[in-house]
Amino acid sequence: MAPSPGPGAARTRERFREFLPPELIDVAPPGEDEDGEDEATRERPRHLRLVRSTERVSEPVS
Repeated sequence: MAPSPGPGAARTRERFREFLPPELIDVAPPGEDEDGEDEATRERPRHLRLVRSTERVSEPVS
């Protein structure tokens, strides 16, 4: 019989539920705005922006 997961397992599951693969994120097609980004996305800091699969993102250098 497998041991039942403890209370930490539910927290871990909940934490990862909010992350989705990019192909599951619904993104408005480019052309709706002049550069394809809505106003709310432009106001976010770069590390919080949604990135299209065609964009490259460089990792921050520490």
